Amino acid sequence: MKPTLLTCLFVLFLVGKSTKAGIDQFTKLDKIENWEIERRIDSETQAVRCRASIPNHYSWFGGRIRIKGNGELIVPDEFSKQNLIKKDTLENVRKALKICKKGLIYKIY
Repeated sequence: MKPTLLTCLFVLFLVGKSTKAGIDQFTKLDKIENWEIERRIDSETQAVRCRASIPNHYSWFGGRIRIKGNGELIVPDEFSKQNLIKKDTLENVRKALKICKKGLIYKIY
């Protein structure tokens, strides 16, 4: 019998606060060069959301270089795409986001 996502979340809740990372808040999963991969699991809907950005002093929707849910790269006007974004790194970040969205276990192959 396969455990459901709700069952897994319940077990994590019982185990302790340190294991609840990522439930109802974004938590860092991985770092690929200067990109951070984060995940959030909604405790009510069990929806998994993943995001990637290059952290800086700006807010998420402010001046951060980030990847939207549909895979679109967002680069604010004050940054230069040519100097900051490597094509192979961007490909690895998008791959990591796909793996993140697949389930509770995050493992890069």
